[in-house]
Amino acid sequence: MAWTFFEFISKSRKSYYRTWLNSLPVPAQPKIEARIKYVQAMSRIERPEWARLGGSGKGLLEIRVKGPARVQYRPIGCDDSQMLDGLHNTNRIFLLGGAIEKDRKFQPPDAVTTNQKRKQDLIATNRFIEYGS
Repeated sequence: MAWTFFEFISKSRKSYYRTWLNSLPVPAQPKIEARIKYVQAMSRIERPEWARLGGSGKGLLEIRVKGPARVQYRPIGCDDSQMLDGLHNTNRIFLLGGAIEKDRKFQPPDAVTTNQKRKQDLIATNRFIEYGS
């Protein structure tokens, strides 16, 4: 059972995930993309590659990537369990953005809140594109 990834996009059709990725140091970008391709083939969401967030992040998941210089990159997304398009349980993951984890805290500090809002926007609008397009 493989996962199909999508990217949530703004009204102007810009991917929030891609904007975050492109803001990172160039050496980190291919490592993050390689991890996403790796987890696409996994059968379950499980550590250490990815994990569901708890607390205020409930309903979000993170893909765990160790980058250069011991930086922890965290693409953030959600699955399709709350989508309103009637296609639940189809193994879809929607990338909403990302963060860097330092000392068990996300940078920027509002990363969870921002991505929760994006998840709600995704559910309401169904605005997404296929991963990598």
